[in-house]
Amino acid sequence: MFHKFLYKHYIKKARIYLYKNDLAKAAFYYEKAFIHMRLLNDFFDYCEVLNRLDRGKEVLCDLEEIDNQYGDKTWGASYFLARIYEKIDIQKCKSYLLSILDRGFKDASVYYYLSNVYMYLNDDENELKYALMLYDLDKESVDANYKLASIYVYLEDYDKAYPYALKAYENSNRSYELTYFLLARCYQHQHKKNDALDLYKKAEVCDACNKYLLYYNMALLYGDEFLDFSKAIEYCRKAISIDSKDGSCWYNLGCFYAEDGNLKDAYECFFIAIGLDNNLYDFLLK
Repeated sequence: MFHKFLYKHYIKKARIYLYKNDLAKAAFYYEKAFIHMRLLNDFFDYCEVLNRLDRGKEVLCDLEEIDNQYGDKTWGASYFLARIYEKIDIQKCKSYLLSILDRGFKDASVYYYLSNVYMYLNDDENELKYALMLYDLDKESVDANYKLASIYVYLEDYDKAYPYALKAYENSNRSYELTYFLLARCYQHQHKKNDALDLYKKAEVCDACNKYLLYYNMALLYGDEFLDFSKAIEYCRKAISIDSKDGSCWYNLGCFYAEDGNLKDAYECFFIAIGLDNNLYDFLLK
């Protein structure tokens, strides 16, 4: 009874510090609790804490032992092994996730994670395959619709991306920040410039959004749709301030300067663009 009391006491303190995002103290109290006993779900929470502290390797042996003993009843150990190996060996990460499915377990988080792993491996076919499996589990899921929208936007298939982006946006009560950019890209492709701009501006104040891609596309929207070349130049400059090594952004900036009548700055941008990407020379000859 005494061990059980101390276990509950330390686990409670660990959870409090986890809630406060004080991961080091949370790990400390999990470790004190495990001196007395160890429940599997609490141990998995501890593994998550260590992984976020980049200390996941410390529990690899324990997780492998749990996976060998209880893998037919629970997929938790395989999942956390995948999480840890993601930072060490992406192929092992993939293998553990696939082993969960091989044992007949079906869970949205596994499908989502596998889709992301294949994204890291530049395997578009399997990334889409597991995103569709995720969607089949729950067609109203914000995560599933967001994932499919992001894949189709990346593939520049905006007609397919649009219904998923719209559903993710609406089903999140229009509050899921990452959907703003995806739906704006679809509206931009549909030449709904005002709708696109409204969502881009919402995305601009969100920390989660990739600001480089946002500014890059806002520049194109202002230049190609609104014909506001001063704004297009402003947003190209913002994008370049984040990443100055993308030749296409310098090329776009040169085009906007030329449209605005500033040929001197246009030539300078074109010169930089070609230096970064020789393939852009062909565009300049057209």
